[in-house]
Amino acid sequence: MESGFCIEILSTGHPPCLIALPPGALVVGRSPRSCRLVVPDPRVSRVHLLIRRDADVGITVVDLYSANGTTLEGRRLLPGIAFHWLIDQTVKIGGTALILRYHAARSLTAG
Repeated sequence: MESGFCIEILSTGHPPCLIALPPGALVVGRSPRSCRLVVPDPRVSRVHLLIRRDADVGITVVDLYSANGTTLEGRRLLPGIAFHWLIDQTVKIGGTALILRYHAARSLTAG
């Protein structure tokens, strides 16, 4: 895997997966028509969460006025307000956990 930010997705009934976090905005929810990251969890709203990766601000998460809310490290997020998301912190939407990871490229050295 190349260097960069990733999201580890842990969802009941599905194997864990790791996806690269693209630059810019990433909308998360159940709707394949409205979201770039689709989470098949009935407790997740069609359009639930906005993840924004910005070189000046860092990585933020915004609850998009979802029905069941969003937590960051166990604290409920106020809808419509951006919160900083740091490496190894967990965001929960419905029964799905999203964990921000950073993977450095591995290099082999002759020894």
